[in-house]
Amino acid sequence: MTFHHKDFQMLICVDIEMDGPFNLNREIDNGDQYPYMNCLFCKKPFNNFEEFMAHERSEEHKKVVNDKFKRMHDDIEMRAKKTERKMLSQRKNVKRLKRMARAATLEQLTRKDARDKPGPSSKKSPEKES
Repeated sequence: MTFHHKDFQMLICVDIEMDGPFNLNREIDNGDQYPYMNCLFCKKPFNNFEEFMAHERSEEHKKVVNDKFKRMHDDIEMRAKKTERKMLSQRKNVKRLKRMARAATLEQLTRKDARDKPGPSSKKSPEKES
């Protein structure tokens, strides 16, 4: 759920689990007790909005957020490299298969030519027959 805090003019993501009815129209920054509020990144519970805002400005929260985004970025980079290696490997396989196909075709052609052309052993001299 996203709240807009009018004092700070920023969007804040808050995970709210409700045990009962929860009025979303009530003032956010009036210090009311919330049923349950979690920082989405740190999974740390808060009782009111001011505690949450103080936590969001803390170095601990910033470090956790930066680490998560860095891990996510590294994961994306790793997947991209893996995909690139896979594509390169596939290109090499295609080239290898084409070479093998050309070689096989050439070999078949040379065999066919050898069968079509009569060799010295296949010639029977008419003199020996009579």
